Amino acid sequence: KNADKYRAAGKLDIIDLPWPASIRAFGGDPTPESPKPKGLTDQEWLKMRLQARPKSFLRGWVELWDIFVDAFFTGLEDPKVSTLVLDTGTFTWTANHTALLQAVQITSDKPREQLIQREYGDANDRMDMIINTPRGYGKNLVIVCHTKPVYATRVNRYGEEEEYDTKKITVDGYKHFLAAADVAILCERDGERFYGTVTTTGLEDYLPLGQIIEPVTYENILKIIDINEKLQNLAEGVKD
Repeated sequence: KNADKYRAAGKLDIIDLPWPASIRAFGGDPTPESPKPKGLTDQEWLKMRLQARPKSFLRGWVELWDIFVDAFFTGLEDPKVSTLVLDTGTFTWTANHTALLQAVQITSDKPREQLIQREYGDANDRMDMIINTPRGYGKNLVIVCHTKPVYATRVNRYGEEEEYDTKKITVDGYKHFLAAADVAILCERDGERFYGTVTTTGLEDYLPLGQIIEPVTYENILKIIDINEKLQNLAEGVKD
């Protein structure tokens, strides 16, 4: 539906892969058959169930991941689609490892509340496949992620270790997102301004480090790449 919407509007041939909020709630309902307590609104009841979400009882995440994988490969195999968007990459990682945990819970003899290190290797392999496969199909992959603060430890004046906020931020989600990216753009809002700054680039000639993109849209990113490519060709004496 998203791909059809973009084509009907005459926009870029992009397929967006958002995570539906209605499906997302499946993983947070520990007692789906229990009635809503009196005095609570539907919104309050849903919030309480989502906040509880004991990991000892997961459901819906395996099915959610399967839905995503089907949509992902549908986009890859559609010749009219050139770009896939993970919206968000942060939740993609959560769905990935939580679906694996649910599968482990189904087959395990003992209650399991988390994956062991070896099992996280399986989650990493699945994420690497999602990141690397579009290139083999000649597709672009855009991953939209939330950020999170970076914390570190230090020794305070009492000789005790304490955690502190470094005032730096990083990508929230799969730890190898940045290392795998050709280009990373930090998006920020300042009043009415919505702009992006290139923080990682493997396309220095076309999208240099520190490049400001305002407003930060996929179309503007492509325009800047096109402009810089033409300037580079002129500098090298190559005709368009």
